[in-house]
Amino acid sequence: MSVETTFKRKRYLTDEEFKDFLNLVKKIARYDPSCQEWVFSPERARNNISSRNELNAILDALSKYAVITPEVRDNVLKAFEKYRKTIIFDIDTFSFTADLKREVLDELRDYIVRIGGRYVIKSAKYLPVVRDTLQKYGYTLVYNEEVIESRLKELMTAVVKRERGMLVIDFPGYMDVEALKNLRKACKLRYYEERVILDEEGSYMDTEYVPREIDTLKISFRERKAITFVGLIDTVIETLQKNGYKVILQIGEKEKLDLDFKANFRLMPHQERAFKLWIGKKRGTIAIFTRGGKSFIALKAIQELKVPTLILVTTRELAYTWRRYLVEYLGIPEARIGYLGEGRRNIMPITIATYNSAVKYLSEIKDKFELLIPDEVHHVPARTFKNIALYVDALYRLGLSATPTRRDGNHELLYAIIGKLLITVDYEELIRLKVVAPIEVYETVFAKGKREKIEKLLEILEKHSNEKIFIFTLYLETSERIYNELLKKGFKAVLITGKTPSSKRKLAFRQFLSGRCNIVVSTTVLDEGITVPDAEVAVIFENTGEARQLIQRIGRVLNYKPGKTAKIYEIIDITDPREKYTYFKRKWVKDLYLFDGLGKYVQEEKARRIYKKFIDEKWE
Repeated sequence: MSVETTFKRKRYLTDEEFKDFLNLVKKIARYDPSCQEWVFSPERARNNISSRNELNAILDALSKYAVITPEVRDNVLKAFEKYRKTIIFDIDTFSFTADLKREVLDELRDYIVRIGGRYVIKSAKYLPVVRDTLQKYGYTLVYNEEVIESRLKELMTAVVKRERGMLVIDFPGYMDVEALKNLRKACKLRYYEERVILDEEGSYMDTEYVPREIDTLKISFRERKAITFVGLIDTVIETLQKNGYKVILQIGEKEKLDLDFKANFRLMPHQERAFKLWIGKKRGTIAIFTRGGKSFIALKAIQELKVPTLILVTTRELAYTWRRYLVEYLGIPEARIGYLGEGRRNIMPITIATYNSAVKYLSEIKDKFELLIPDEVHHVPARTFKNIALYVDALYRLGLSATPTRRDGNHELLYAIIGKLLITVDYEELIRLKVVAPIEVYETVFAKGKREKIEKLLEILEKHSNEKIFIFTLYLETSERIYNELLKKGFKAVLITGKTPSSKRKLAFRQFLSGRCNIVVSTTVLDEGITVPDAEVAVIFENTGEARQLIQRIGRVLNYKPGKTAKIYEIIDITDPREKYTYFKRKWVKDLYLFDGLGKYVQEEKARRIYKKFIDEKWE
């Protein structure tokens, strides 16, 4: 520092004068023992005063005790201005301190945030923008680009853990505000709740979907962490990596199952393809149309991972089917399979639960499983599915769906929490693979009143008198009335309802399989696992508005057999408001089966049937 920037006393000072001199000079200068003088310090001045005017006022006051020539004043003011506009960047906190004018702050408001008296740069990518903007206003932001580039590799690290059933993201180095903003946006879940619109008479008019949104991410800058649900791990990792973070996973797998699996099945090619896509990440949704064997892909996953597994189902009938599959195809003792449903609460390392029961006992199951298998999730209300899939902290997830795209748009919610759609095998591909039969007829028959509805049914039965037929109803009274009517007309029919004893039920199926009767009237979806490959006709006499039930019932006649085509009939009483409502609610299901080119597959099977008949007659 040159002599011109020292503050030499003019004369001997009294005690009071010396005290006043020290109070003033200490704000802008430091004492140099080598020359025994106070030397101007731009750094000290910047820390103690806020403006050039304030510095001038101090110099005026000091001029009573020290020599302040115009040259000294000018040098002090220039040094102050230069240092005041030299900003040292702190790379460890990605922040700086400065006295910035309002116009500068206005231009930088999208790039910096004031925290604890310092300006923190929101994102590392904004550093050049901040530097150039400051330079435009005469400021110099001082930093070493090579050091910053090297240091950022250490700072931009996120450690992902699972703690207390939640996904915790630690930021040991630097919390990039923009990256966290993007992470919050990515973790915001959007879904729709269905609301039925009725007219003044209570008849169905339309369905609307009300949008809902939940913010799942909590951020603590003080603790340097963010918290969300385990089901969003794919979203978290992908977003952090896109924003320049190196992600370190520190999630330990839950204890393996103490079970000796004995696989009694082999995957078909389309199932094997789907499983290979899933096992890579152990997360994702598989969409294979009804009768395509989705459950066997899940069984393979259970066998492969050998971790505690929760299987979610829509109905008790489906729960029974899953239990039978676990016993029959994986060799798991039935006593070691848990069940939540029908008032039962038996939680085991492998547990089947209806969605409603899983919600009821969520606090007891949320941290007990590592593999979550939501089955038929495309039929589950978004609110119910969301509550389970978010709070169960299973790391591995396999969503099973017959139709990936939902009318309400909530398939995006499914993909976010369970994992992206990995593969779609639709009805056409299953026909091509000879897994299901093509539908030759899908007809909706309208009737006026109960009597005409029965007459329409009889016309259909006469038309297909030589084929095996399922007639589905909802109510016991209806099924008994139809059954008695058929017997009077001379049809060979059997009746299967929830009240039919097991022995009679098995006998009825044997008669149907052998051909001694060709019609089954039932109130159930016939999920007992009985397969009738040559059943061709399904008559939906009564059905709820649930697409799931209709799809299951249609599926009973889709089993493939060379030469077979399926025929589907829905009979609707247009004088019954409930029937009209349920029909309109599920009518979109028809579009799942009817596609351009279906006729080609029907003709192929009919040709195959004619050829087989010709060969059989030739060899008789």
